[in-house]
Amino acid sequence: MKRILFSLFWFLLLCNCVQAQKPQFTIHAGIGEWRGIVQYGDPYASDFRRWQTYATLGVGGDFRLVDHVFFAPEIGVELYDHNYFYYNTRKQKEATVDLTLFYTRISPGFKLRLLEHLDVRLGLNVLIASGAIGNYRLDWIDQELHEYVHVTYKDRLSQIRTGGSLGPEVNVGYAFIFKNGGRISPRASAYLACTPMFRSTLDTPYNPEASARLSFEICYTFGCKTRSANP
Repeated sequence: MKRILFSLFWFLLLCNCVQAQKPQFTIHAGIGEWRGIVQYGDPYASDFRRWQTYATLGVGGDFRLVDHVFFAPEIGVELYDHNYFYYNTRKQKEATVDLTLFYTRISPGFKLRLLEHLDVRLGLNVLIASGAIGNYRLDWIDQELHEYVHVTYKDRLSQIRTGGSLGPEVNVGYAFIFKNGGRISPRASAYLACTPMFRSTLDTPYNPEASARLSFEICYTFGCKTRSANP
């Protein structure tokens, strides 16, 4: 809860720093898939689904800076599903993962409005770890003790996951405009996380240093009467 309130504070602060016309507020929701980017993958990984489920819900604002250019910060919550079994043949170690990771998303960005209907938004995503449910299990054979060992993380997931991730995001949408100035925009979204989701201290056979996400979202912009940005 504290992280969400902290995120909301920064969101409002960013909005207050922009001296522009009255903003148009937005709400968006979407689903998609994400996958880890592995430089040297294990071709013998069994029953491993590379693409995992993703969902998002959030709000934002469009603050006009100049014609066709807006400061467009967004804040929301995101869900990343981890549901796979991964066996590394080199380490002879198994990871059985059934997790749902939640993040608070803060995304300052800029939007270009082209040809009145086409919106292109470029942002910097800051994802803050905000909860998790499920478990993370590791199994391996201890070569010294000649025993089969397993460790399950369930109530202490904060010990194995990082505090969040950071990376660029691109949204491209086409807007259908209503008489009151409102806009509903189906949009495609792509995000590249430049940090791993789990700590480097976790001796797991699968912990990508980066991940990519693709999603389809619906964004609604509330109509409002605007005033000129120039007095």
